[in-house]
Amino acid sequence: MGLFDFFKKKKPLIPTSTAPVDSAPNPVENEYSQVERITIDDMKQFSASPYQWDKGIEKFAKAGGHPFAYMDLSDHNIIIVGSEIQKINKMLSELQQYSRIVPSNLSIPTNQLIFTASKDRGHTRLICTPFTKTGKNAKYPFYLFFMTDISNNANSSHGELHYLPNGNIGKATIYLWRKGKGYFIHYKSVKGILTLSKIDHIGQDDLTPRTIYKLESQK
Repeated sequence: MGLFDFFKKKKPLIPTSTAPVDSAPNPVENEYSQVERITIDDMKQFSASPYQWDKGIEKFAKAGGHPFAYMDLSDHNIIIVGSEIQKINKMLSELQQYSRIVPSNLSIPTNQLIFTASKDRGHTRLICTPFTKTGKNAKYPFYLFFMTDISNNANSSHGELHYLPNGNIGKATIYLWRKGKGYFIHYKSVKGILTLSKIDHIGQDDLTPRTIYKLESQK
């Protein structure tokens, strides 16, 4: 199973919009309107963010998906990305205690992250989500979407680090392919601490992910 087979099972990371053909409410059009209203001032209110809001907000909309707002990363913020990813890598280095199936050297290669936009591929950037669909303040007002070259599914890395308004990572989803095997790692906040919640694994000949670790339910 290829990398993009899994994207079909979740909300697309790279959205779009189409025009309505009648007067009935169009969810995608409404989403586009919400995205269009997002400004850099909306994001600057999150002053506790480890990143600087030092570039303009870009808007992405293409037929067939969902619109979203994002900010490309300045040189300063690229350095911050490296330090934030290293925090995750430190946590990834502890995965073997949860399952021996996970390689001991599993990590996100910061030197392979893509930061430059291209017509044919995505890139690492900050996705801006300051409001919910109803206009309320979002629990996770922005997230870092990171990726390496995913044209070769056998060895690639991508994922999302979702931030709370206080600048801490509140949840994370990481997809790592190594030698044709997939390791899908999920973190969530438990009593304010970023905690491993689940590891899914795909072998070279598997068709579906298999959960090899899951955090016990918290009371």
